Amino acid sequence: LNMTSPEGTAHNNAHYFTALDIIGLLPYTSSGVPVALNHGIVAHEHFHAHFQREVVNALHLPIGQVVSNFESLFYPLFNLVPGKTPADVPDARSPRSMNNFVMRAWNEGLADLFAGIYTGQADFFTASLPQLASARQLDADIGPLWKGKDLLRVFGQSKATPDQMLGLAYGQGTVMARLLYRLAYSGVETPDEFSKRILQRLPMIPLQVRSSYDTSIMDLEQIVSILLEDYPVNSYVCANLQAVLSKPLLDRSFAKCKGF
Repeated sequence: LNMTSPEGTAHNNAHYFTALDIIGLLPYTSSGVPVALNHGIVAHEHFHAHFQREVVNALHLPIGQVVSNFESLFYPLFNLVPGKTPADVPDARSPRSMNNFVMRAWNEGLADLFAGIYTGQADFFTASLPQLASARQLDADIGPLWKGKDLLRVFGQSKATPDQMLGLAYGQGTVMARLLYRLAYSGVETPDEFSKRILQRLPMIPLQVRSSYDTSIMDLEQIVSILLEDYPVNSYVCANLQAVLSKPLLDRSFAKCKGF
């Protein structure tokens, strides 16, 4: 597809368009593997269709629903939705707006995870978009996921640009993806079995978050307990969970780790 951005012609990218349920591949101008031939990037966009159907649509979030009043932070289709105006965008500090941010982080992180397992490559971006390699590589260091109070502080004080806020969503998604990628190769089950587990658990996300989506800010770590309910653990799994999750969540959802 030939697309334009505020800076000019867009290239070297791919998008999943929610309203049309299609993957759009932009012209490639670099010297690496074209995006259209990078199985990981295509798989990443393919996963968004699963997340859209099983999570976003189930939560009845409008197509083009945005994060923090920035149209670019969810799917870039707000202006294609008939009858929608800027007044329909939730306030940046509302629970819904911040939970949209969380949802974007989950969506992007799980798409990277899906693609990494599908290709067997933790650095599938490198062949086409080496500038993303260090930021999105799945076998790099992990760290803690933000809590709702962290989001409130960021949204309440930050004067970041839309692109910077989008980067924060991707960054938190990467933290989650790196944790889950380690678990996928922990030996508890095969990577394919782990990927299947994640896909089968997607419908549980809206069931768990729907009742409070508009009233309380979600912790980004919440999705781990949703996706890994009854997940078998070993010492390696527990060590990685302990590196990322808060103690209350560990005690509540991964009590088996107390034995390691």
